[in-house]
Amino acid sequence: MDEPPRPELPQALAAPKSRRALPLVWLVPAVAIAVGTWLALSDYLERGTTVVISFRTAEGLQAGKTKIKSKDIDVGSITKITLAPDLSGVIATAEMVKGTESRLVEDTRFWVVRPRIGTAGVSGLGTLLSGAYIGVDAGASEQARDHFVGLDQPPLVLRGEPGRSFVLQGIRRSRRPSRTGRSRCDRARRCRLLRGRAGAHRGRRRSMHRARGGDRREHGGDRRRGGREQGAAPLPLS
Repeated sequence: MDEPPRPELPQALAAPKSRRALPLVWLVPAVAIAVGTWLALSDYLERGTTVVISFRTAEGLQAGKTKIKSKDIDVGSITKITLAPDLSGVIATAEMVKGTESRLVEDTRFWVVRPRIGTAGVSGLGTLLSGAYIGVDAGASEQARDHFVGLDQPPLVLRGEPGRSFVLQGIRRSRRPSRTGRSRCDRARRCRLLRGRAGAHRGRRRSMHRARGGDRREHGGDRRRGGREQGAAPLPLS
């Protein structure tokens, strides 16, 4: 008997080599690096201008804590406080919020807000609990600036608020007098000089007269004393 035909078996194919997948242990560091890079980039893009403010003392200022406020809104913070090279004060380095670059100009003013008692009244009582901060009054100039000198006292009138400020300027007289004034001064000086000389001359004459009168009186006294002595001599006996 003939054997029944065997069914054809499928041809075996070689399985492709599997690529080694990235172990899960490396996934966590990769995600951490990506998040850190994104945070650093966003912080750099949101970082504002760095300014330097000089103050006489660092009273109430703390690096990393003291805020810079404009109309009670945080617009920056103090990052570093150092002594001035000539030891005349302190230098505070501040990092401003992005978008405030246009207000950092020549006439921008900074001052420390803390409790004060003065002729204008009591101010800064709100800082007793929150701590001192730096106030800023944005300027209107067009000249940009990044170095400022802090005010010792807060300004009485801020820009944009009702009120007026006046600048008192004295008139400085010229030290060089006019011709008329110079001639008068010369005449007065000469008069005083002549009067002084005349007075000195009169004084010398008086002293000379006094000396001569004293000599005459002394000489006359000697003569009188001599006559008295001669008149008092004993008479000879007869």
